[in-house]
Amino acid sequence: MHRSARWSRTRFAWGSWPCGGNWQDAGHTGTGTTKRIESLTPDTAYQVRVRASNAEGAGDWSPAASARSDATAEAPDAPSAPTLTAGETWLEASWTAPADNGAAITGYDVHYRETGGNWTDAN
Repeated sequence: MHRSARWSRTRFAWGSWPCGGNWQDAGHTGTGTTKRIESLTPDTAYQVRVRASNAEGAGDWSPAASARSDATAEAPDAPSAPTLTAGETWLEASWTAPADNGAAITGYDVHYRETGGNWTDAN
C-alpha cells in the first residue's frame, strides 16, 4: 500500500549566535518555504533552523544557518574632491559618489565661493 504524507506546516525558529542563545519561534505557518524574520537587533549574529511537520508529527530540525543582520545605516562618507571644468563664466563640478553606509544617497549639496570668500549654495 502506497502512503503519501501531506505537508501541513513548516516551522522556522531562530536564536542568537554564538550558540547558547534560546531558540524562538518565528511564527511561520503553512507550506511556504520563505520567512522574513523582522525586528532584529542591527549588527547581530543570528542562527536559523527549520523543520517540517505533517499529520504524523514534526520531523528533525535542519542544521542551523548563520548570518549577521546589517549594521544600522549611517550618514554617507564624504565624496571625493570635485573635478572642475572651467568656462569663461561658469564652472562644472563632478565627483565620485561615496559609500552610502547602508542608506541610499538621496541628493548632494554643492557650495562654491571665490577663494577666501563666503560659501554660496549652488543648488
